[in-house]
Amino acid sequence: MNQVPSTVDAAGSEPLTLQEFCMRLSNVDGRVELIGGFHHVEQSAGHLKDTEEAFRARFDAFANAPV
Repeated sequence: MNQVPSTVDAAGSEPLTLQEFCMRLSNVDGRVELIGGFHHVEQSAGHLKDTEEAFRARFDAFANAPV
C-alpha cells in the first residue's frame, strides 16, 4: 500500500543544509553578522542538516540569547 504524504507533512519538514538555511535567511533578514555567528555555532555543534523549523527555532534562541 503506497501512501502519499500530505502537503502539511511535506511542507517545511524536508531537511536542508545549514548553508541553505542561512542563505535563505539572509534573503529576508539583513543581520548578516548574526547569521554568520549562528552558522559558526551550528557548524561547530555539528548541526549541518536539519529541518527549517529546527534551524529557525535554534536561530531565534541564538538571536535572543543574552550577550
